[in-house]
Amino acid sequence: MRVFNSFFSIIYDLVKHNRLVVSIVLVIAVAAAVAGLGMLSFDSSIELMLPDQKNIH
Repeated sequence: MRVFNSFFSIIYDLVKHNRLVVSIVLVIAVAAAVAGLGMLSFDSSIELMLPDQKNIH
């Protein structure tokens, strides 16, 4: 348990002292995720999830 407390304490101190850097990294990560949404293709057909057996369709 002490290892986890020290680990989270280190992370907390890094975030506390580098708020601007953490905010910039977070904004870049969110922007990259939003930009990546355009590359995904969505298909609302459930046929792709069903097995190829004729009696199930």
